Amino acid sequence: MMNEPEIENPFASPTTIDAHRSVEESENILFRAGDLPSRWLRLGAYLVDTLVLLVVLMPCFVASAMIAAAWDIDGDSPTAILFIHTAVVAMILISYAGINLAPLRRNGQTWGKKLCGIKVVCCDGSRADLYRLLVLRYIPFLVFWQIPIIKLLCWVDILMVFSPSKRCLHDRMADTIVVKA
Repeated sequence: MMNEPEIENPFASPTTIDAHRSVEESENILFRAGDLPSRWLRLGAYLVDTLVLLVVLMPCFVASAMIAAAWDIDGDSPTAILFIHTAVVAMILISYAGINLAPLRRNGQTWGKKLCGIKVVCCDGSRADLYRLLVLRYIPFLVFWQIPIIKLLCWVDILMVFSPSKRCLHDRMADTIVVKA
C-alpha cells in the first residue's frame, strides 16, 4: 500500500504537553511573540489617562460646585446629592469617551496607552472594535466605581493584572488583551 498521510483525530485525547498546560498558559500562546507589557507600563498608562481626565474634568467639577452654591443646595438633601453625583458621573463618561474616542477607534489606544506604547486588541489578535472597547471594557467599570458595594468588584478587576496572563476582569469581559504596540 501507498503511504497515506496520517490524519489527526480531532476527538483524540490531549497529548501530555497539552494536558499539563494551564488555561493561563494557553491564553498567552498567541501573544508570546507580541510580548505582553509589564504591569508597571499598564499602571503608567492608567495614571496618564487619569491625569488627562482630571485636567479635562476640573472645569466640570468647578461648574457643579458653582451650581450647587447658586441653587443653595444643602449637603443634607439626598435628592440634591444624587442629582449632582449623577451629573458628575455623566460628565466623566462623556469626557472619557470624547477624549479617547478617536485613538480608541483608530488603534485601540487611549492617550495613556499611546504614550506608553501599548494597545488593546481582541484575544485572537484582531483589532478590537469601538463597541467592545467602550461598552464591554471601559464604561461598565467607570460606572461600577460610582456604586459603593459594587466598587469592590473594581478592586478585584485591578488585582487580576497579577494573574500570569496579565488580563484584568475588564479584559476578560471584553475578550481583549493589552499588548505592546
